[in-house]
Amino acid sequence: MNPNRPASAYVHGNGAVVIVPGRIAALLDKLVDLTRLRIDVRGQDPELDNVLVALRVAALAWRASVGGHTERTTPDPMPAWITTGQTADLLGVDPRHVRRLAAGGRLAGRQLPHGAWLIERESAEHYRAVRHRAA
Repeated sequence: MNPNRPASAYVHGNGAVVIVPGRIAALLDKLVDLTRLRIDVRGQDPELDNVLVALRVAALAWRASVGGHTERTTPDPMPAWITTGQTADLLGVDPRHVRRLAAGGRLAGRQLPHGAWLIERESAEHYRAVRHRAA
């Protein structure tokens, strides 16, 4: 912790990136309730979703490091991945539609070497929530 560090010390890349220390992420989490905020704005902007998750993970990791907690307090670093069939069931669409959404970047996923897709469960749930809200 260095309270004498100027604001410019946290700004990088011509102002395009801000580094947030874990302690500050924990303070923001306490003051703003990042989990509630993440749920409230879910699906509005994928980058916002990811930044809020990153802040929450940093806050949990910092709390664990200073609190001496032995239980796991941070989420798994690898998100829960589901198949296109599972995603299709969740969304009520055809698996081909899921593959098109993933290929187009509307669902976060990764294509395996043999061509199959794995989709981030949270991305599918965000997509479903946004679709439900629009209906």
